[in-house]
Amino acid sequence: VWKYYFDFDLEAIAQHYEFKTNYIDLTRNRDVAEFFAYTYFDNKTQSYKPITKEYKPHLYRAKMADVIQYDTSIFQIVGFQGCLRPLNQQAMALDLNNGNTTIRDNLFETIPLENSEQKAKEIFDKFEGGKLLFPDETILQLKNIIDNDLIIPEQFITKYSRTFNVPRHKVKSL
Repeated sequence: VWKYYFDFDLEAIAQHYEFKTNYIDLTRNRDVAEFFAYTYFDNKTQSYKPITKEYKPHLYRAKMADVIQYDTSIFQIVGFQGCLRPLNQQAMALDLNNGNTTIRDNLFETIPLENSEQKAKEIFDKFEGGKLLFPDETILQLKNIIDNDLIIPEQFITKYSRTFNVPRHKVKSL
């Protein structure tokens, strides 16, 4: 694109379209983080809703220098992936595929947020109920095919097999 090359991270894309991955989502945008702290996904309506009951919202904050210093192999800048969700969510991630499933206890600071129905509705409205973070995209058609038909394109199996050094027959059995 415009003489620039992009390396697509299929697992990062999958993470942002509700597939299970070994990524833990991070964002550098506090408002985006608050959206997820003050809302929940309603499976019945298939949409986000502001939390209106008694709860204890909070965020986790870390200095990027500390995360990178801790283990550079787990930190991923997701950002532009040819899809809008990661871009709109200013996405970053901790990639736990390398077998490192423990994160130093003091790496993240817990930030309590006010328990406020009004704040939940404000942040919900700010992102138009999530539409600004979850735009309707062509990639959703692929997600629906995989979800509904249980069909995974052969090239994804091949890519996964090569990326994670897993024999193809084992990938198919996952």
